[in-house]
Amino acid sequence: MKRSRWIAIVGLVAAVGAAVAAGIFLLRSAAHIRALHRLKGSNILLVTLDTTRADRLGCYGYADAETPALDALARDGVLFQRCITPTAFTLPSHASIMTGRYPASHGVRINGDLALADAQTTLAER
Repeated sequence: MKRSRWIAIVGLVAAVGAAVAAGIFLLRSAAHIRALHRLKGSNILLVTLDTTRADRLGCYGYADAETPALDALARDGVLFQRCITPTAFTLPSHASIMTGRYPASHGVRINGDLALADAQTTLAER
């Protein structure tokens, strides 16, 4: 596999991993769930990027990046430096972000025409 393709895959996994870790952290931590309830009426903005290398964004230190809006969001919000994703696929990763569950638990294991079961409670519903 070419080096550039490998780097792109690693970047994708890192970006999705950051989003998944944020979702799992928020949903699994009782303190954060209580904080979400206290923030009733507040807004949460979840930004996920597909096929984006973290090392090409200004908020992660790339000096030549032209990503001022993302950099401002990262500066004023929460920026995750180390994250792990349960899968390299976009759809199950997003399902994990929104439910705080692993793919084997929420049932979305691959990309395609799948959807979360109605019984799954998501971050948006909380």
